[in-house]
Amino acid sequence: MKKFIYISYLSVACFLSFFFLNEPVSHLALVGNDPLQSPKFASVVSSNASWWQKNDGALPVKKHLKVTVSHHEKLSDFLELSPSSEWQPVPAANGVAIASYRLNSGKNNYQLAIIRMKKGMPLSAIMNIWQQKAGLPATDNFKAVRTIKSQNNQLFDLYQLSGSKQSIALAVHAGEKYTFFRLSGTEQIDEPVLTKFTDLIASSSII
Repeated sequence: MKKFIYISYLSVACFLSFFFLNEPVSHLALVGNDPLQSPKFASVVSSNASWWQKNDGALPVKKHLKVTVSHHEKLSDFLELSPSSEWQPVPAANGVAIASYRLNSGKNNYQLAIIRMKKGMPLSAIMNIWQQKAGLPATDNFKAVRTIKSQNNQLFDLYQLSGSKQSIALAVHAGEKYTFFRLSGTEQIDEPVLTKFTDLIASSSII
């Protein structure tokens, strides 16, 4: 009887080993939506073929896909901000902006994005990305038009980029990380809109 039980366990173990270690790469690519990750996943399984025993019945592919590799800061992690009702919060348009707002002024709409970046890239390189979005040629010469002081006496340099595609007002604080307030619109940013923008920055505090 014991010999029969032993043979049964051995058969089950062989079947599971064959199933996990011989999963087709094309199937893994469909489940993970990233064919470049398939060989990496296969190497993890083959290096520790007994790991599935502690998985409480969960499928190994799904468990692998739950791992996340990056997180954004929340606005409240680094900034105290109380925008007036004129600044309507909207979902961030891309993965770069931590928070986004819309400002309506007459017939014109403007988008405000609040962005944080590590200082791994020179400021001029970041500025040139927005220079291109505005429809302007690349340059090494960026000059702030004024400096804005926030509630905690933090200084933001204000730059203005006006090209054929967009007009951008960009306020930059260079602390441990870059903090950007970027206001953009298809029309020229006039003085009343710029005043609302600078007043918002002046009322904020980096914490």
